[in-house]
Amino acid sequence: LTLMGSLISYLIVIHDSASATPLANTFLGKERWPMITAAAVFVLPLCFLDQKALSFTSTLAFVVNVYLIGLLFAEFSSKAGADELPDGACWLGVGRGSVAMLAALAQCIIIQMCVLPMYEQLEDRSPHRFAQALWIAFAILAVVFALFASLGYLSFGPDVQSNVLLNLPKRPATYIAQIATIAV
Repeated sequence: LTLMGSLISYLIVIHDSASATPLANTFLGKERWPMITAAAVFVLPLCFLDQKALSFTSTLAFVVNVYLIGLLFAEFSSKAGADELPDGACWLGVGRGSVAMLAALAQCIIIQMCVLPMYEQLEDRSPHRFAQALWIAFAILAVVFALFASLGYLSFGPDVQSNVLLNLPKRPATYIAQIATIAV
């Protein structure tokens, strides 16, 4: 169920990102089902590829995430510099969206179906090396997710949309981020 929920959330983000770009004016953007169907048909064959063939998509996804964090950092810096940060943002504590953040953070460690192929392709594999690689990867992912969520929340406050890309100002850098999100 967790994997299905994760897949559904990715497909919703793909649709939301497409609906905020010029793709919204095509048959793919008018309703949710054409974009989700196209994304599912495109992604399904990727599930059967060797791990080495997916290293490019992993690198692309990492670069896109760094770009997104850069956009959010620029937005946060701009608003903080102009003293325009939204009211009501909780800097430390539990607030609306905390459960969603934990659910999103859980998505970064959902790898049950990948464990055996990853271990098989690990050079000089041993349980210790694999555990070490997982801990390092999970730590990096936790920092990336927390930074992304924190910058989005602090930039747009408690009224931030579930897809923070929809809160970003409409400009070319935002469209690039939304299209890149669809690609990964």
